[in-house]
Amino acid sequence: MARSNRGRYRWQALVAAALLLPVPVLAIAPPVVAQVYGSPTGAYRQGVERFAVGDYDGAIAAFSQALSFDPSDYEAYNYLGRSLYKTGDLSGAIVAYELALDIRPEYADVYNNLGVAQRAGGNLSEAIASYERAIELNPSLAPPHYNLALVAVEDDRREEAEAHLRDAIDADRRFAPAYRSLGELKLSQQDYRSAASLLGTAIDLNPNLDDTYGDLGLALVRLNRYDEALPVLLMALDRTGDRRADVHYAYGLLLAATNDLESAILSQEQALKIDNTDPSYWVALGDALRITGERDRAQTAYASALDLVERRSDLPSADLARVYFSLGDYYADEGRTAIAINSYQNAIDTAPDFPLGYVGMADMFVELGEYRSANEYYQQAIDLDPDSPIVYTRLGLLLYDEGETERAIDAWRTAIELDPNYSEAYVHLGNALANRPVQRR
Repeated sequence: MARSNRGRYRWQALVAAALLLPVPVLAIAPPVVAQVYGSPTGAYRQGVERFAVGDYDGAIAAFSQALSFDPSDYEAYNYLGRSLYKTGDLSGAIVAYELALDIRPEYADVYNNLGVAQRAGGNLSEAIASYERAIELNPSLAPPHYNLALVAVEDDRREEAEAHLRDAIDADRRFAPAYRSLGELKLSQQDYRSAASLLGTAIDLNPNLDDTYGDLGLALVRLNRYDEALPVLLMALDRTGDRRADVHYAYGLLLAATNDLESAILSQEQALKIDNTDPSYWVALGDALRITGERDRAQTAYASALDLVERRSDLPSADLARVYFSLGDYYADEGRTAIAINSYQNAIDTAPDFPLGYVGMADMFVELGEYRSANEYYQQAIDLDPDSPIVYTRLGLLLYDEGETERAIDAWRTAIELDPNYSEAYVHLGNALANRPVQRR
């Protein structure tokens, strides 16, 4: 809408004072704007183009020029606010958004952008109110649902975060950030199937989400889908290089699972060069070293993991349980049954939904000859993860010890169907079919 010259210059002065921009820039007469950009529309279009390529200072200049011609252009104020936010000028961005809302109070997108700036400035309650107002004005707008989810994640309100993320997806089925964040949430909850599906969808919608490839690769590794994981993790390594230790960690897990243990060790060592504070990386290194027979180095790696566990209180329960499980395996290999049982029990106590803790306990009861208790623990593991090749491999050992050779063979074959690369199942199956002794370790 057009304003009188008096109203136009009043807005120019207000914007200049609020954004700390020189009045002459915002007060350039329309003919000068036309000379610089060809037309007022050209000034706005130039701003959009500058913003798209990351030239935020250029965008600020262009949108300021556009506003000097028409200070009632709420779209230009919105873009000006976004450009100022990108340069770190939070207060200027907030003023620009508020000016846009003065002109168009029902503009839901601006409320969402205002909330982003308010949250970045530490005004969380105001940000939440802005997001909620955006949703009230336009329930089908995905970003405010997504931003409310980010607030909930920061406060560890995971169920609430998931609800907001699903609302964002319902609002816009092509909003990739919501799929990515929900996939990350599912990955942290060990729901690897949901995580893989959501993260894969995020990449399909936006292949430039570089950090998503590593998370998808890890989810696929946890699902034993190594053929799918390999190209994803190679792409993740190419896109993130040495910026993300967890990508090297996931790649190392893949290499170990496919029996390239020497390369797995190198990959885990690289992860630790980038970040030596995550006990999961030390455990993965210890596991690979233990299998290759480097038991002293493995013990050192496990000791480092345990030291970190004792000093850190922020570890996810699943990661902590995995540390205890690997320690249990190490002690079991050493014949230190009591300490192994204690480690497996720690894994269960830490994460009751972590299936490998029950597998470890079942293994110990097999060695103690307490088959009924072992069977109960194996069944609990299967109930938690019916597609785990480890569970069926170890269950086969119990059945074999009980004289149930055919059922043991079936269990090992099931493990191989679940993971064609799982070497332990092949070893036991081959020994059983050749009538050779079958040993757990």
